[in-house]
Amino acid sequence: MPITLALANQKGGVAKTTSTSNLAFAFAELGLRVLMVDLDPQGSLTVAMGHDPEDLDRRELALYRSLVGDRPLREIMIPGNPALVPSGILLAGAEQELGMDVTRSGQLALRQRLQEVRADYDAVLIDTPPSLGMLTVNGLVAATHVLIPTQAEHLASIGIRALLGTLGRLRRGLNPDLAILGVLPTMYNPRQVHDGVVLEGLQEMMRGYGIRVFEPIGRYTALARASLEGKPAVALEPGSPGARAYRDLAREIARELTLAHAAA
Repeated sequence: MPITLALANQKGGVAKTTSTSNLAFAFAELGLRVLMVDLDPQGSLTVAMGHDPEDLDRRELALYRSLVGDRPLREIMIPGNPALVPSGILLAGAEQELGMDVTRSGQLALRQRLQEVRADYDAVLIDTPPSLGMLTVNGLVAATHVLIPTQAEHLASIGIRALLGTLGRLRRGLNPDLAILGVLPTMYNPRQVHDGVVLEGLQEMMRGYGIRVFEPIGRYTALARASLEGKPAVALEPGSPGARAYRDLAREIARELTLAHAAA
């Protein structure tokens, strides 16, 4: 069954973009047809894939023109596997414009656009902004599942409660079928006592919610280095520990969600 996976956390710097790109490429390695959606006006995923958000905005080939305009999603997609719906700074204006458009429900804009191409993909991964505004809500309303990356730090873990509150409201309203896939600790250093304490606290807190905590992704230099090269570590340094960690995570998710073509 196809999935739309939103990676969300209102706190920045928790490796949402790194997780989105590496999972997308790892899913593609499993034989899945994958689409990435950059829903962040900062365009971090677009840049990480080697593209210039300002140039795409200038040529009207970024997500803003599809979300608030009439441009079909296929016209702005960058092909490949994974394919990419790029973003740019103009998307920041969509927050207000979608909220003011009385002719349609602004929270449903991305879901409606993805319906145009949904049958072409086994997995759609959405990189959401570091906020709980209209764009993030669009990503969560469009999603079938949500994965919550969080840095192994005290304040990042606390912020999850606010996100869970938003998810609860969306599940009671606009997206009752939204499933919380789990929490993904990132940038974890097992040698740091603090990281271990935070991880234990996070696991205990999530048990209270009945939410799974995945194995942590370490603080690997290959992950940071790869983002500067316009490709994720899974593609650029496939043998690195960071790439192996995301590949293992992709296989685990694919098995759990019984995605077609998933490797055993």
